[in-house]
Amino acid sequence: MSASTQARPSPLRALPILAVAATIVAGCGNTDEATTTEAVQGVGDVRVGSVSYLAQCRDWVAGTEEQRLATIADIRGQINTGDPGVQNPTLTDEKAYDVFEAACRHPYAAGFRLYKLYFRASAYEPLVEP
Repeated sequence: MSASTQARPSPLRALPILAVAATIVAGCGNTDEATTTEAVQGVGDVRVGSVSYLAQCRDWVAGTEEQRLATIADIRGQINTGDPGVQNPTLTDEKAYDVFEAACRHPYAAGFRLYKLYFRASAYEPLVEP
């Protein structure tokens, strides 16, 4: 086989290598502790990478404000997954916080699931505001 008839490597074969190299280079640099932030985990036990399935009022009451806000964001992300054609109403952080505070202040509500409270409250959101 002559040099002119040998198969040339496709430039597309180099793309995965370039992507890995770019990722490695992007990860390098200044790792100043003041600029790095750790993600705050929400309240409750983690299941399938999320606390939204198991978080209960007892967890809400025991959590910090940062953990509570992380829980709200987690629940909102699980309810609105980004699937095409599926858009569930959402609550603002303040409204969700108020819903959980109101429901979870009662001792009998210790076992209430937060995602159910959120979902039910968000179902009425289109009716509350124009």
